[in-house]
Amino acid sequence: MSDALQAELVQVLGATLSPDTNTRRAAEEQLANLHAHNIDVGPALSVLVLPAAPSPIPAGETALRQAAALNLRQLVKAKWSPLFEFFTGYPTGPNRETEALPEPAKLTVRTNLLHALASSPSKSGRLAASYTLAAIASSDFPDQFPELLPALGQMLQPQSAPETVHGALAFLTEFVRNELDEQQVVGIGQDLLPLMERILADTQYSPFLRARTLLIFRQLLETLGMLKHTYPDIVKNAIDGFLPRWLQALTGLVSSDIAPELDPSSGWEALALRNEAYKSLKHAAYFRTHFRAILPQIVEAALSALDRTLPSFENIEMVPLPQYADGNLPSAPDGEKDIFVSVAGVAASALELLGECLRFRDADPKKKKSKQTSNATESTGPKNPLFDASAPDQPTPAFRALLSQLFAYARVTQADEETWADDINAFVAADEDEAYIGPDSTSSGLLRIVTIEQLSEILASQPALTLAALGASPGEGGVVAQACARGHAKRAQGLEGWWKDEEAVLACLGSVAELVEETLEEAQGGKTLDLELIFQQVVMPNIGANVTPFLRGRAFVFSSQYASVLPANIATQFLEEAVRTIESDPSTGGADGNAGEIVTVSAIRCIKNFHRHLASEIVRPYASRIISRLGPLLSSAQEDILVLLLETVQAVVAESSQGGQQAAIVPAETYAAIVQVALNVWAGNARDPVLGSVVADLVNTMAGSKAPGVAQAVVSHTLPHLASSMTATPESDEESAPLRQSAVELTDAVLDGADAGVLAEVGAVGVVLPHLLQVLGRTEDRDILQYGFKCLTLLVRKVPDQVLGWTDPSASVPAISAILTVVARALSPDQAESGGLEVGDLLIALLRKAGNAVLPALPELLQALVRRVADAQTASFSQSLILPFAYLMQEQAPVVLDLLESTTVEVTVANSTGAERRQISGLEALATKWVEDCETFRGFWAQRISTLALARLLESRRPVLDSVLVKGDQLADDSNIIRTRSRSKTMPHKFTQIPISAKLLKILVTEFDRASRGPPGGVGSGLGRLEAGEGIRTPDTDDEDGEWDDEDEPGHTDKGMSYLSDILGGGDIEDLDFDGMLSGGVEDAELKSDAVYQMDMKAHLASFLRGLQNVTPALPESVAASLTGDEAKRLQAALNFSG
Repeated sequence: MSDALQAELVQVLGATLSPDTNTRRAAEEQLANLHAHNIDVGPALSVLVLPAAPSPIPAGETALRQAAALNLRQLVKAKWSPLFEFFTGYPTGPNRETEALPEPAKLTVRTNLLHALASSPSKSGRLAASYTLAAIASSDFPDQFPELLPALGQMLQPQSAPETVHGALAFLTEFVRNELDEQQVVGIGQDLLPLMERILADTQYSPFLRARTLLIFRQLLETLGMLKHTYPDIVKNAIDGFLPRWLQALTGLVSSDIAPELDPSSGWEALALRNEAYKSLKHAAYFRTHFRAILPQIVEAALSALDRTLPSFENIEMVPLPQYADGNLPSAPDGEKDIFVSVAGVAASALELLGECLRFRDADPKKKKSKQTSNATESTGPKNPLFDASAPDQPTPAFRALLSQLFAYARVTQADEETWADDINAFVAADEDEAYIGPDSTSSGLLRIVTIEQLSEILASQPALTLAALGASPGEGGVVAQACARGHAKRAQGLEGWWKDEEAVLACLGSVAELVEETLEEAQGGKTLDLELIFQQVVMPNIGANVTPFLRGRAFVFSSQYASVLPANIATQFLEEAVRTIESDPSTGGADGNAGEIVTVSAIRCIKNFHRHLASEIVRPYASRIISRLGPLLSSAQEDILVLLLETVQAVVAESSQGGQQAAIVPAETYAAIVQVALNVWAGNARDPVLGSVVADLVNTMAGSKAPGVAQAVVSHTLPHLASSMTATPESDEESAPLRQSAVELTDAVLDGADAGVLAEVGAVGVVLPHLLQVLGRTEDRDILQYGFKCLTLLVRKVPDQVLGWTDPSASVPAISAILTVVARALSPDQAESGGLEVGDLLIALLRKAGNAVLPALPELLQALVRRVADAQTASFSQSLILPFAYLMQEQAPVVLDLLESTTVEVTVANSTGAERRQISGLEALATKWVEDCETFRGFWAQRISTLALARLLESRRPVLDSVLVKGDQLADDSNIIRTRSRSKTMPHKFTQIPISAKLLKILVTEFDRASRGPPGGVGSGLGRLEAGEGIRTPDTDDEDGEWDDEDEPGHTDKGMSYLSDILGGGDIEDLDFDGMLSGGVEDAELKSDAVYQMDMKAHLASFLRGLQNVTPALPESVAASLTGDEAKRLQAALNFSG
């Protein structure tokens, strides 16, 4: 490393800062060349980062030092370690292999960066050094970087300057964000946490600096929580050693008076410290035994702070006082954006902490121990103020206070109003699910999201208690009644923002409408929420035209969220008002900017919800008025409003199009025009996946319409447009790739929705097939291949005669030959597996619908399938390749097996030196892969056809089944070594080796145990049952010491039994779509009528297993001996099964 190199780097780095583009680009190219070949560049750059000599950069040249640090970081990513994602190394190996930066050079870099971290006078210099050193430490510490902790410890000593302490903490902030292993975590915890604890307690340091110790502490807690089950002893010892002291310090921080910290003139520095304390306590709650000791103080302190903060929230965020109206508020200093917080942000953190406290329930002293807790110690220690174990149905004052704070902080802020007034799309997005992205510490808008999320979690975990607190009268502390009363009082006084209390009530309750309705249905007496009263006092008065737009709009949306509980006549009135609203001119908002649009958009959301929740006879008469108004809006709408409009049109169409002659009130041409507008909008926004998904739902629904002429009009308009879009641009045109891919996806949606008769009537095969085969024959795009093969499958299933009768006019090639050509391309070894995931369904459709046409090519096709199976890497691809064999083996097992035995396949086999290629029979290749992956097959019919074929395979007694060994049961691991992800690669689990025939028997015995007596949802569906509470772990029972904090509520077991149906949308167990659950989607309707789908699989397998004793040649004794004890019991159950 020479002075000349340093001087050259200074010059080049200076040129990278030039405003002249050509100068800057030339300098960047020169730097890239130096990085690629000169191993001295890294050490030289590290010298330039130093704040003083030997760095040649003058002390005041901050920009040059930052440029040096940035370039050093880029070099580290590329040249430091093969563990880094973008490692390229230096071609300095014996045979020009790439190697990392030599260790002596690394030592120089690490030493200089540590020095810069400790001595740089500027915060930007310390931050730049910390970023690069953190990347280095992620690969080098502790093995190659043992001096790191001692150096950091020295920097954190009491005599160290605040700048030096900041350097150490800035590094640790970056470092702990990496995926740390147990050695790194324990090392930091033992050596540095005591020093950071002292800094946290020392008020001579700035609140920002002290807050950074908590940020690091919190990240370490999170990491320890993830390591808890892998290293229980290590984590427990670490937590027991330091957590009690830190919790004591945190309790002191959050128990102090928040009022002085809320003053904007303070810069909100102390608020940042409190905010990090709240976040740290939330993570500390995972270690329940320690946290419970401070629970009462934390609940009381957080509620008190929220109460004290509320006036500042109202005066700064909701209706700003004049001194704050122009945004005259603190902002994040340089380098502190990850810690800085606003009033809204600290309130969000406090609410989330309280939400965590709700997970701690006290045991009811009146109840006996349940079986679940009979061998565990009942939770003891301080009680949770949020609950009263002696009166579990009565909300405590603390519980009411928490709910009250949620509604108070859910009120619309001034920033929300301004944002929504300027951007109507932001208003739409604010109420959509995708807006729930977690709180931003500086954003007031996202505080509302936190409040709604917390209310949802509270209601889900404590439904009856929550509704009792919400629905009580004002005098009894009813949260909703009190919030509405405050709004009424403000309205009477003419106060600005009077409407925000009522709007918050409707927003909060509307967001949890489904939970509220479910709870009300299950309520058995007692106080609860009176929805009728809310509609009378809040909704109905605010639905008229002379109301603040945000409140009026919220009233529309709320009414639709509770549509299912409204009487039909009331629901009709709301729907009529919503339709009249969208028929009026939204520009009548006048001086309120987008006020008219706010109401119109809310009315559209109301209409969408009504069509999804109300009976068809209520909404169908409005279809013509709604479609005629919304259709013209599509061409001018953008972003979120466009998506909302399309979703609403789709919802209206879904209801109106099922009405047969009743739906004819909307002409078919109107639907065709709407779908044409939607396609035009889609074509200009093909890169938008959300829009593409909504358009796909729309065309799918319209194509399946039962109204006379609608489906024909829609399909005949969409398919030509989409088909031409597939091939309108060459494959080399990457800019148009999203359009091609989306066109194939939308074609799949149309073909899936349309009935076979409609597709035949409009000649879908002639329109789609030429373009589809062309794009499949040339593309490498995974999505195009998957959706393209889905399209082919749908055409073969629905209009097989048209497919068989079609011939490519350009080459006189029959359709079957053309289809098999693109299939053969997808099966080629040089094609990615993802492109062939749908090939299996296509081939099965061809075999079922056009078997004779496929027959001449079948031997060659099966050989191509088995050769690709041999090297398949994913189970989903294996399923696609194997199922055609399984289908054929139902009737032609001997022929298929003979063909496989005569086929030679080349496979990769592991050996002592690595791997080798050798040849095996196709049957060995197929059977080996089949028994390895069959348990992951998806789809009820697919699983059954596979099981039947495996039985035929075992029954065939082919020699290879007894001579070839495959994985059996996993062997116990007695190495006493914890397997991390990296160790698992070098120390894979070990398995017994058993013959294929033994593996087949184990699979079939297991399948018998879970087989059903018929189609899914019938008797013996095989889902099994949980015994009362058996194996259930919940946040309330998952204690690190094996303790449960509360007992089961009455009827807990029964509620748990219906949980699956609850999360899948309600209904009884017989209403569940088991096939959709098993396969991730619904299988072809024809497969559901197939004999395999309907058969009594349990009886069939029992009969088969009993008949195995008569097979010739007999199964070796080792086959039965390979069964585990449980499997042997299952086999005996099958042999004794009487049906």
